[in-house]
Amino acid sequence: MRGWLALSLALSFTLSACGPSEAEILATTTKVAAELFGTQTALAPTLIPTSTTTPTITPTLTPTPTLTSTPRPPTATLTAAGVEMLTLCYKAAVSVQADWEAHRFITGTGGYSDSIGRALNAFLLERTTRAGAIKVLDKHPFPMGDDTLVLDGLELDCDPHTSSIFSSISNLRFGPWGVGNSTRISMARMDINSTVKAIRKALLGVDGFDPAKLEAIEEPIWRHVQNRYGVTPPG
Repeated sequence: MRGWLALSLALSFTLSACGPSEAEILATTTKVAAELFGTQTALAPTLIPTSTTTPTITPTLTPTPTLTSTPRPPTATLTAAGVEMLTLCYKAAVSVQADWEAHRFITGTGGYSDSIGRALNAFLLERTTRAGAIKVLDKHPFPMGDDTLVLDGLELDCDPHTSSIFSSISNLRFGPWGVGNSTRISMARMDINSTVKAIRKALLGVDGFDPAKLEAIEEPIWRHVQNRYGVTPPG
């Protein structure tokens, strides 16, 4: 390589006397050196992207909840015997309800008097001897709570309303006087009114039940206490 370089320099001195200019020689020398030694280096090409691609984010879709209706309890299905018993329980409840309205009318809201006491005793006797009266059958003296309600010659099976009817009957014998009696009487009346509504609603929920049957039960009961004691059904 040194020989080639010496030859190049000699040639440049020879030609300078009669040939190309110094600039031309310098350019030629540079070209020769570049070809010989590869002194010119090219930069690595830079890849210029033609376009910048932004990755598309696919949103995760939240499944739309399927709307389901709240299950409604099915209409109570009763056998024919069950409907007959529940109807009899309704008659018992309405009868006790009517008696409580008579009780309130007789005793009023005042204190005790002999006349009120006599009227209350007469009422209690009448209600237990009338036709279609509810009777309490004491089947087992102990434990308490084993008494059975009897109406129209049939033992009542009114659960879950039996205890309400029974307690309302038991509390009828009290007047509004005495410590705690007024509150107990008020609670008994509220309880039997609620029981009447509950049994009525249950019967009306039975497929094919005729509401006229309820009216046929109510009418003679309320007519009796209205004619005898001057009371009307609660509003």
